[in-house]
Amino acid sequence: MRFVSVLMFSAFLLLSGCNVATTMKDMTAKQKAVQEAIQQKTGLQTQVGWLERNGQLAQITVAFEEAAVGDKKVSELETSVKEAIQTSFQTQPQVLCVQILTKKQ
Repeated sequence: MRFVSVLMFSAFLLLSGCNVATTMKDMTAKQKAVQEAIQQKTGLQTQVGWLERNGQLAQITVAFEEAAVGDKKVSELETSVKEAIQTSFQTQPQVLCVQILTKKQ
């Protein structure tokens, strides 16, 4: 009886792990699509990170290098980011962070 319980628990972990791997692969593909869409629209390379909680897109962070941003307005970047996220994820996150990264001098 104990062996069967351990076997069933192991099978459950393996099967649930497959779903996690598929979700990660899908989210990574969407992350890359967001980066490419933003680069196409703005000409800027980005770093994109995301957080998912209980199947919900909780947060997306998009970071731009200060030197590359130049005189672009944050509102322009925000619009481009929102459009790229909507196209790639088909939804908006609960929290959207648009960051400008500066280098320590």
